Amino acid sequence: MSGVGAGGAGGASGVGAGGTAGSVGTAGAGGVTGSAGRVTGGAGTGGATGTAGVGGAAAAAGSAGLGGASGATGSAGAAGAGGVAGSAGTGGRAGGPGGAGASGAGGVAGTAAPGGASGGSAGASGASGNAGASGAGGGAGASGAGGGAGASAGAGASGAGGAAGTGGVAGGSPVTEFTVGANTLLHYIVTGPDGNLWFTDGYGHIGRITPAGAITTFPITATGSCNPQGIARGPDGNLWFGAYGCSRIGRVTPAGTIGYFPPATGTIAPYGIAAGPDGNLWFTEYSSNSRIGRVTPDGVITEFPTPTAATWPEGIAVGPDGNLWFAETGSLGGNAAIARAGTDGSIKEFPLPDGNSGPIGIVAGPDGALWFTNSRSNEIGRITTAGAVVTFPVPTATSQPYDITAGPDGNLWFTEYAGNKIGRITPAGVITEINVPAVDSAPYGITAGPDGNIWFAESFGGRIGRITP
Repeated sequence: MSGVGAGGAGGASGVGAGGTAGSVGTAGAGGVTGSAGRVTGGAGTGGATGTAGVGGAAAAAGSAGLGGASGATGSAGAAGAGGVAGSAGTGGRAGGPGGAGASGAGGVAGTAAPGGASGGSAGASGASGNAGASGAGGGAGASGAGGGAGASAGAGASGAGGAAGTGGVAGGSPVTEFTVGANTLLHYIVTGPDGNLWFTDGYGHIGRITPAGAITTFPITATGSCNPQGIARGPDGNLWFGAYGCSRIGRVTPAGTIGYFPPATGTIAPYGIAAGPDGNLWFTEYSSNSRIGRVTPDGVITEFPTPTAATWPEGIAVGPDGNLWFAETGSLGGNAAIARAGTDGSIKEFPLPDGNSGPIGIVAGPDGALWFTNSRSNEIGRITTAGAVVTFPVPTATSQPYDITAGPDGNLWFTEYAGNKIGRITPAGVITEINVPAVDSAPYGITAGPDGNIWFAESFGGRIGRITP
């Protein structure tokens, strides 16, 4: 925006007494002259120099004295105001102050007094401040104010922009954090059927947060905390979650009533969960038993073993082909794969080429492929429904990309558990990273919200984050 100029409105008229007209004020080099000054004729005195104009815009012409001559060239406006501070991303640190604008445009033209010649021409407004430079991982802050009207003629140079707020999104999208509580261990988050976000707390709660940030938590009443993990919206209008620590599938109504479904025999280790195309819920079992499972809306559980042993399945999602796709993290140094399951329980695995792979999160992308995080290899991967894989390295080393979701902007968004960042990757593979304001927060689950924003759970520190794409 423009700064406050310092050219002037014309002064008051004096009473001339037969003086000869002064010459018309001429434009300063590169800019313009200011307001009409005092008259040079022997008769009456011209008006005083006018006050500063706003924004370097042309002011009204100053008046020469009645019957007097026009004023000589008006003086230029004062130096332009400095740039204002760049805005921080919400929840980010404030941007630094903008640098002072260099000389702004010349003063605005004063108006001629009645009977006199016109004053100098209008000065040009100062240029707007440049956008602030991006902070580390952050986005640009708001631009500084432009230089105001400057001393002497000549257009003002741009005011320096404010520095980016730490944690701001590239392009100025803010990050906001909402505190759930200190004694929490937040995991996954999903949009519920009621227009709110629902999340799991490993210390024994299911939480709900409205798009405005109001938080309610519901205690898990089963024996122990149950360490709930993945959570998904079910076909029955409820939320379903994997009660990993107590061998059950959990269900929570939008009113917060929680129920549980144990397997008919044995134990399960439910981790990721997703609503399937067949009207059931499908889940992974993160254990050496290496199984996935299906649970009907009335709680009947069926399990299916993976073809390869010790695959440790984690994230699961419905693919564009109507199948279930899930990540097999595998043991360190082997068995890592992306797998596809039909609703009949048949499974096909696609081993990942990197022997150090460890995929965790997976989601259907806007391009007809599946996208996944590869935590051990520090990559984001893409796999077609035919099984062709390409990977893209995350810029921050050892960032441990964890969960991933499709955003409303046509990109994929992911958490960086060790990097303390949120990442965005375009379908072409271009990655941008954004700092999370809270230090060492370990971003975990992530989802697209009902409000068009991206929401994520911070495992340490008990916060839910919101970021505008």
